[in-house]
Amino acid sequence: MPVLDEWDMSVPLVLRAREGTLQLAQLWAQQNEHRMLVVNLLTLLLQKITNYNVVVSMYCGLAFEVLALVLILRILALTLRGSDSALFRPLALCASLIFFWPVAWENWTWGMPSIEFFGSLFWAVAVAWALTEWPGRWLGTVVASLCAILGLCTAATGFPLLAMVILGILAPRLQGGRVRWTHLGFFALLLVPLVAFYFVGYNSLGHSLGSFVGSRAVSAIAYFFTYMGSFFWTKVGGWPLAFTVGLVGVAWFLICLRVLHRRSPDLMTARELVPLALLAAYVILNGALTAFGRIDYGIAQGASSRHRSMTFPFWFAVVVVSVLLIRGALAIRLARSLRFVAAGVAFFCVAVYGLFYEQGVRTIQNRSRMLREGLASVREYQVASDEALEPLYPDPLRVRLLAKELDGYHLGPFAK
Repeated sequence: MPVLDEWDMSVPLVLRAREGTLQLAQLWAQQNEHRMLVVNLLTLLLQKITNYNVVVSMYCGLAFEVLALVLILRILALTLRGSDSALFRPLALCASLIFFWPVAWENWTWGMPSIEFFGSLFWAVAVAWALTEWPGRWLGTVVASLCAILGLCTAATGFPLLAMVILGILAPRLQGGRVRWTHLGFFALLLVPLVAFYFVGYNSLGHSLGSFVGSRAVSAIAYFFTYMGSFFWTKVGGWPLAFTVGLVGVAWFLICLRVLHRRSPDLMTARELVPLALLAAYVILNGALTAFGRIDYGIAQGASSRHRSMTFPFWFAVVVVSVLLIRGALAIRLARSLRFVAAGVAFFCVAVYGLFYEQGVRTIQNRSRMLREGLASVREYQVASDEALEPLYPDPLRVRLLAKELDGYHLGPFAK
């Protein structure tokens, strides 16, 4: 059954498609700060096949997440070689646990955001994979460019993908190689017209970088770190806990990179760190972009569960660089107590993961009960009370009007 934003975005598109009045401009139309062409096309394709069963949209999001994991495993296989090859299996397990963490409960139980956010995550991993699979080659640049374009047409979270491609093309320079300027020029030829077209008729957010001064700048910084640590949000700790974890996580990641670089300058430019740096850069840039666009919603909004899946690549990168740092410390035979410290940290991480996993599952169960109750109300839209419909969308009248049209076409909750 459609929920919240779907009554504004997906349902009208589906109804226009059934009426035969849908236009291409409506697929490209701005929705909040996004242009969601890919999401809209997938929604229309799935509704045609399933009579608008939004559960199938969730399975589509699941497919994106599975593919993202497959590409992450491929990146690990390409980068962990020699003495580091033994780390593949434990890091593969960590990737699976992180990418399928139920703390992003909205994306696991909501059709349209499932495609939007898990799709965006997949395009980010695909860009990193292409640049790792074919470094410095035309095939890698072309595949990464196409994935970045599709990501930009999925949501505004695709803009950091453009930076990923540029950084990936420039990465060989760090290894003493030469920059493929023709590759960079090719990407620019694709990028400039698309970005220009993206902003044709675009409604601005109503503020600019110049407006971020004083307390507003402090709030934006707080929002950013809250976003980065969002999946460590709890009712007890609230957004300050997420802010603290995000701040510590970003600082720790940068420290790990610095230490690894000082210990072995060549390691900093090794293939195993390039894709991690690209994924971390994507999340950090995306966090900054989200803080810019959403600061007026309040700092706590940065810990929204729909944002949490977008930070998964960063925290996976944190895990990998931490493991590489610990492995290097053990390799040079530091004090035996370090092994106990590492074991203690691992136990703590498992306990924290289990706690948040249980919290996410419980939230999903509660949300499922709410949606089951709401389903009965939508099917009885003619006599259901406003109080019963408001949890599904703030305007009960709009739900009634659109539900009547869905009922007429036997779509969604009214499919036979």
